[in-house]
Amino acid sequence: MKKLFNVLLLDFDGVLSDSLSICMNEINNLNSLFPNIPLVSSKEDMELVYSVKLKESLVRFGLDQDDTKKFYTLHASAMQRRMHEIEPFYDVINALKKVQIPKIIITSSYNAPVMSIIEKANVGLDELNVIEVLGKDCRGTKIDKINSALRRYNYTNEQALYVEDLVSDIVYCKEIPISICSVGYGYHSTKYLSTFSPEYICSTESDFIQFLEKHFFTI
Repeated sequence: MKKLFNVLLLDFDGVLSDSLSICMNEINNLNSLFPNIPLVSSKEDMELVYSVKLKESLVRFGLDQDDTKKFYTLHASAMQRRMHEIEPFYDVINALKKVQIPKIIITSSYNAPVMSIIEKANVGLDELNVIEVLGKDCRGTKIDKINSALRRYNYTNEQALYVEDLVSDIVYCKEIPISICSVGYGYHSTKYLSTFSPEYICSTESDFIQFLEKHFFTI
């Protein structure tokens, strides 16, 4: 028996936005400021640098809390400057149009790139039934944003499904807790994501679209 959800929480980079290559490029561009962070060129490299909880993942490379905050702020700003180069996952965006339940995008990206990149698919947030975008512009951790969004719109934890592509989000969602759907076409591989036991896992865009068809589509 399939589980029913009333609200879909969506990560952005690696779920809706095909930004991995530019993300890796900008990590490498920060190497002069943070030389201990390894250069990255694959998902396997990303699993080393963006491992488990993001806020703790850079400690192994000698970054303290202030350095880590500086790195992520500089990286997010660089990604925002290059938003014109980043494409959405077009088929995923179009599939989400058929999902009638409300959606909330919760991301470490700034809000402007979210809206700009989604608009490349000739779809507005209203057409996707996105009721709010909680990006880097909004204060708080991802856990804070998820909890506050659920309270604000009167959803219980059991009514929500979070879609993500990073192990850190699996860990955060389990702390809340809410159900998780991991996608392996983003920043982390299916193999790595599966070791953290998300409730659902989709290896490819096609797998995720089929998952949406099974659980959510309204024709």
